[in-house]
Amino acid sequence: MNKSTNGTAAARKPKSAQFIHNDVGEEIGVFLDMKTYRRLLKDLEDAYDARLIQETMGDERIPWKDLKRELQSEGKI
Repeated sequence: MNKSTNGTAAARKPKSAQFIHNDVGEEIGVFLDMKTYRRLLKDLEDAYDARLIQETMGDERIPWKDLKRELQSEGKI
């Protein structure tokens, strides 16, 4: 992902994008080719996963066998 000098993600305008404008020329939508769309979706999913990992870093860890036993006793698996 491109980064700007202040460390935030830089906005990208793919060469394959076709922008839709309203009557006053503002961008209100975009058409993307599937390759670009899939790359953007993957980047978004990766960012979401990274955020979840970061948010749960201090959480208590439960061994899988204990969690599995608990879920079985509750009839969830």
